[in-house]
Amino acid sequence: MRWNTLIFVACCWYFATSMPAVHIDINIDVVLLGLQSDRYNVDTLVVRNTLERLFEYHEPINRENNQSIGVIYDLTYTVTHNSAVSKYEKILKDQLSERGAYVGSFEFHDPVIPVPFEDFQSLLDSIVRDNAFTVVFVNADQSITDSGYYYSVCKNYFGTNVWISPKKYIVVDISAYHPKLGSLSHTHGSTTDLTTPNILGYDADHNSISKVHLPSHIASTVIKSIKHVFLPDIQFSELKEFKKILIPIITFKDHNDEIDAVDIDMLKSEVRKLLPYTEEEDISVIEVSHSLHEHKLISLSILNSIRHVSFNEIDIYGEYKLRKRDVLDTERLIYNLREVKDPFGSGLLGDMYSEETKAFSKLRFESDKVNAIEWDSSSKGINVLPVYFLSLREMYDIILETDSQVKATKDVVIVLDTHIPIQVPYFYEDIMIQTKPRDLQNEIISGISMAIGGLVDPTTAYSRETNSIEYDFIWSIGNHPFGHFTQCSTLSDIQIESARRNKIFSRIGSASDILNEILESYEKISKKHLINPFGHDAKINNGGTYWSDLFYNTPPTPEVRNTLRILKQKVDQFREDIEKVGLEYKAKNYEKSNQLSLALDETSRKFYHYTKMELQEIESEMACCAMHHGYEHETPYVYYSILFGASMIIFVGTVLVIDPKQRKKVVSYAREMKTSTDSSDQSFQSVPGTLSAGHNIRRRPNAVKMNEI
Repeated sequence: MRWNTLIFVACCWYFATSMPAVHIDINIDVVLLGLQSDRYNVDTLVVRNTLERLFEYHEPINRENNQSIGVIYDLTYTVTHNSAVSKYEKILKDQLSERGAYVGSFEFHDPVIPVPFEDFQSLLDSIVRDNAFTVVFVNADQSITDSGYYYSVCKNYFGTNVWISPKKYIVVDISAYHPKLGSLSHTHGSTTDLTTPNILGYDADHNSISKVHLPSHIASTVIKSIKHVFLPDIQFSELKEFKKILIPIITFKDHNDEIDAVDIDMLKSEVRKLLPYTEEEDISVIEVSHSLHEHKLISLSILNSIRHVSFNEIDIYGEYKLRKRDVLDTERLIYNLREVKDPFGSGLLGDMYSEETKAFSKLRFESDKVNAIEWDSSSKGINVLPVYFLSLREMYDIILETDSQVKATKDVVIVLDTHIPIQVPYFYEDIMIQTKPRDLQNEIISGISMAIGGLVDPTTAYSRETNSIEYDFIWSIGNHPFGHFTQCSTLSDIQIESARRNKIFSRIGSASDILNEILESYEKISKKHLINPFGHDAKINNGGTYWSDLFYNTPPTPEVRNTLRILKQKVDQFREDIEKVGLEYKAKNYEKSNQLSLALDETSRKFYHYTKMELQEIESEMACCAMHHGYEHETPYVYYSILFGASMIIFVGTVLVIDPKQRKKVVSYAREMKTSTDSSDQSFQSVPGTLSAGHNIRRRPNAVKMNEI
């Protein structure tokens, strides 16, 4: 019986309850422009103390299981004033003068002037640090702000006073116009005058503005920027390491019209940013177009994935109307594509040994912008991330189930071309948002960045308080390709660094999940086959150890001692490997940290398969030998009964030894009981009508022994 393997849980308990989290130091800078004047003077110490008290560290989660990734970011805040506000105001004044003729040209409540952010970028780049994430708060002079303005980012139609820059900083202009935007499908997350710091409408003479309102709003905005933008959650676990990658953009259309071609060069450039350790020549992006009528099985898969939904919509008169719409269920579609017998279906997503996969490997892709690429047996080791571009123009009103045009998993990206603008439940001021047909470059890039880098939409963040995803649409506009409000097709440096972190730390989270699963399996078997002498789950005692640790500290046999020693060394090695990954990342040795995380992921998987084999062997041995130790819930009563009996014996013995009078009474009582027992036996034998002398009385063994006594 291999009890030594079962007792492995003893040396693993401490590891399961104290899984080492990797601590990473992150610098957060807050730069204040125009907030050190007679009009508004914000105390930097108040802002820093508020941040340190409210948000000392941040622990992101994995969106797949809503569990921690095993990484804790320790935050260090620096809050400073900057004198560059005069230069900023000069650029702003020049831009407003040049664009004064555009006042009132937009259909908004207030006449505002769109100012391109690019004109301020060089100045802002010079006042931020490269080794820190920065939030820049701007307050321009009132003589300028009376004109009314906001910022245009990436030539976007929608203006904003908060945006994500191409670098590692965010800009918040508290004196600019603050547009209102958000979603109609949920109540939280929409932007209002209270969601971001804004001085418009404040009483300038009120001292509480500088002492209370602005510091609290600034701190709140910084905390939200950390959760949503700087240190967001991870979309997927176990992100792949692509040594070679092929991204085929496969267009299926139900019409004969020409569609806009994808900018392959720009797409390849963005993929290169997401894969810093992959050589440029090992990244292939190709485009191919097919008619759905030529792939009937795929066409049927798409039709089978469409379902009908009903919803309420506000008409132009402000009344709710019930509408029906067709939505494409991407989860069902991906499942159908895996099963369909087509080279572009199961050939891409199904079994790698199937006939369809072999047929796909012999296909030759043709494109106007790239050379023909042969993907045959010589290309072994290439990872394929297919992007299905569905141009369904014969279907009048169809959208994905997420009210978007893109859906990504770790293995596939789905992009939908709606042909005509379709209204989605989002708004900007008084304008209802509509989908963007044809020009879907940013949708493709956002889907690929989610699949490769595990990036998430910056408007979303997981909340442990509500155990759900929360929204904040102030981060909708900026240098990122996510959502309906942005027109950018490039990733910012913030997201590129997030993708690099995600690859490394997702493997730490995956390794931790694997080890925890192993420990849970051992614990399950130990509860089934080992008796806990205390009758309850293991608890930490005052000494800080578990009862099961005694098995390791004093193992019963040398064989067990040797087995536990080896297994404990393996567990300790995992702990050291996790710490090494964090240390290398802290030292900015990102490539070394990436290599260590890959080795950790591979080792944990091998250890997982080894322990699974051990558990199966234990289970078979237990079933063969039919070892049963009683029910767990009866165990405490047995031990409590034994303990009570032993206590009574000790008590009676103590009384007899100490008090001679009580000892005489007990002896006398015992003699009387023996005499009464003998007389009862004699009277029983003399009763008429009972057994005669000729009968043999079959006494029980213990009765015979009593007579002999």
